[in-house]
Amino acid sequence: MGAEVRLDKKDLWSLEIYGGLGFKIYHLKQKDIPVGGVFTFPPENNNVFEFQEGTAIPILPASIKISYKIF
Repeated sequence: MGAEVRLDKKDLWSLEIYGGLGFKIYHLKQKDIPVGGVFTFPPENNNVFEFQEGTAIPILPASIKISYKIF
């Protein structure tokens, strides 16, 4: 969902706001592993939340954009 609001009477300045709800599937890909290599301990992925591989993660994308019309 989103909205665009004109900020002046000449329509030169505008403000766009949008937000949404979605899901993203979590996939990891390890790179630069030697052929036949194994991990003694699983690698750290610097995750704030502990999600399992292939699970759907809820996301809340949002944005605010201010623009000025040149032409």
